[in-house]
Amino acid sequence: MAILSFYILGFNDEKKNIIWLRYSISLIIFIISVVSVFNYKVDSLGLFGNSNYLLQAAKTLTSGKMIAGLKNNDERLFQELIVKNLQVKNNVIAIGSSRTMQLRKRFFFRK
Repeated sequence: MAILSFYILGFNDEKKNIIWLRYSISLIIFIISVVSVFNYKVDSLGLFGNSNYLLQAAKTLTSGKMIAGLKNNDERLFQELIVKNLQVKNNVIAIGSSRTMQLRKRFFFRK
């Protein structure tokens, strides 16, 4: 008798499936939208715009002051900004991992 009442009210299995499918797709689109908007607004890596805090950190570092606490930064972009903001232009700039810190001036120029 309960099965018959569903058909009488007009809620057959096909309509229930369509309603469930619409609800599921709407929920998925909503979740993706919320995550996308959140990532666009926070944008800690500067993927969607100009990352101003890295530029400020590079200017501070090249002016001779120390910085600490940089989080979620692109190291290559940060090094590029440091080179662009150097007050003294150099002939050779070594950019790379921490192993480049072992390079010395005497390796490049012979006196």
